[in-house]
Amino acid sequence: MTLVDAGLAGRANEGARGVLADGQSERYSKSAMPHYTKAPITEAIIDIRAVLPEGIDLGDIDRLGREMLPDYPERQDRFLFEATVRGGAEVGAQAKQTRIGFLYRSFTDPSVVQYRLDGFTVSRLTPYADWHSFREEARRLWGFYESALRPQLVTRLAVRYINRLDVPAFHFELAEYLGAFPQLPDGIPHPISGFVMQLEIPQADIGATLLLNIATAESRSPEVTSILLDIDVFREMEIRGDFGGLWENLNQLRERKNTIFEACITDKTRRLIA
Repeated sequence: MTLVDAGLAGRANEGARGVLADGQSERYSKSAMPHYTKAPITEAIIDIRAVLPEGIDLGDIDRLGREMLPDYPERQDRFLFEATVRGGAEVGAQAKQTRIGFLYRSFTDPSVVQYRLDGFTVSRLTPYADWHSFREEARRLWGFYESALRPQLVTRLAVRYINRLDVPAFHFELAEYLGAFPQLPDGIPHPISGFVMQLEIPQADIGATLLLNIATAESRSPEVTSILLDIDVFREMEIRGDFGGLWENLNQLRERKNTIFEACITDKTRRLIA
């Protein structure tokens, strides 16, 4: 069982406080993202939520996928799951699922695209190449969706990166590798065998929100401790008609994701992924 120490951050990463280590965000917000030869990205996601015209149905999405995605031949249904809980005299629960679109996988490329009644998502799995090629493939696939389904409104944009940090240690202080982590109060033993932390943080300067998830994960090897660093930066908005500005918005969200990533790791982690 892995033991990590959730004690005071200052012992290993002087200045770390609360969500992000002091100075880390400022340090990287004004410079280019460093290139990491062993980047820990397991999945990169671009998500666009949209409102389609009345009358568009799953048949239209099915035709779009069959006609425009020969390079994404594997298709799976996508469902919306809803649960209702009743209280009072008639306590009970009810769940239902509704098919809202399709997921398409490429056989030759680690990419996945979703065309749904509520929007569009593209994921790039390992190995991740670079933002430019990922964004351009998303732009190409969105172009098919836009031309065929004629969305009336875009309501939400998101850039999400899920990273897996494999720390080559069994017993260590979280502050050695992370700038954001749970801290235990005095009186509670510090060694922990696992944790899950979620933070929702307004990014008021860019009109967005950060959803930050950090958690231990099952390790690939007994010699390492695996930590997931999941950074989701999204912006709720209303864009009508001309969707050309979507990509500049997504660029901005990606830049903020980079800033958050750098704030959430330490120099010791940078040496691991350099």
